Amino acid sequence: MNEKTLRAINECCESVEETPLISPEGKKSYTSWIVESNNQFIPTLELITIPKLSAGKYSIKWNDEYHRYMFVKEKLQLDELLDLPNPIFNSILKDIDYFWDHKDLFKKYKFAYKRGILLHGKPGCGKSSITALLSNQVIAKGGIVLSINNSRALETYLDAMSTVFRTIEPDTPVLALFEDLDGLTRDPEIETMLLNILDGMNQSENVVNIGCTNYPEKLKERILNRPSRFDKRYYIGLPDASVRKYFFEHKILQEDIEERGGEKFISKIVSETEGLTIAHLGEFIKSVFIFGNDVSDSIATLKNMEKNVTSYRNEDSKTIGFSK
Repeated sequence: MNEKTLRAINECCESVEETPLISPEGKKSYTSWIVESNNQFIPTLELITIPKLSAGKYSIKWNDEYHRYMFVKEKLQLDELLDLPNPIFNSILKDIDYFWDHKDLFKKYKFAYKRGILLHGKPGCGKSSITALLSNQVIAKGGIVLSINNSRALETYLDAMSTVFRTIEPDTPVLALFEDLDGLTRDPEIETMLLNILDGMNQSENVVNIGCTNYPEKLKERILNRPSRFDKRYYIGLPDASVRKYFFEHKILQEDIEERGGEKFISKIVSETEGLTIAHLGEFIKSVFIFGNDVSDSIATLKNMEKNVTSYRNEDSKTIGFSK
């Protein structure tokens, strides 16, 4: 738009004693009024509305200006999207993919269209990897992902989904990730909120609830043994040799593999990293190829991390900078 046109628009507005809609600098100005109760009229910018959120991962926050919940799109952590050849991973992905594609069967048999699975196992074994793959799966189907990792987020989720999201988008697939399930059950009031969500009180349709815990023994029977809340439980264990091999071959640069002996090097580190978690394997690659540490020393350090650390002097630890 040229300066002459801008001036003409502004002159027209000034003739009726209104604020110019467009400035020569291109800044946005108020265009209309929001009608509130009690004869209150609030100036507003031009509003752009969409019928549904774009597929992706979101967090829910309170907007003080509009006094309502807003959905904030987040960046999905792509470095977790490694489809490991783990039969448990494949089983989970197929199970949930089947669920998303068979809404008609749930309607036919008059069941609420929701699903819940519980992932448990040692920290670092791949629970985050499988939730990332499930997130990618639902986003590919046009759905959204919400992560609930504390009591405040749980309360917000319970309220916002029923009062806002499902009134606008009743059919959008939702993947809800409860990343610290045992932490959410410590307070009885918070646990009641969680059970209400799992039972479908906030939005009972088009949802998969994924609960993650490192300590399933801390969960009560009403969460562990209630199929309507978590229909299946999956133990995510230590990666076997085939998973470790796949991980190394896809994470270590090819030139680095060739420089250290090719397939022979891969076989060696696969054998020597038995008992380590996925998180440990990632740290091994950083230690060797980013920080330049020795392979054997790196593996020994990672395996030593499993030993309990106490306030007493550990006989296996080096006393660097401290007197014995």
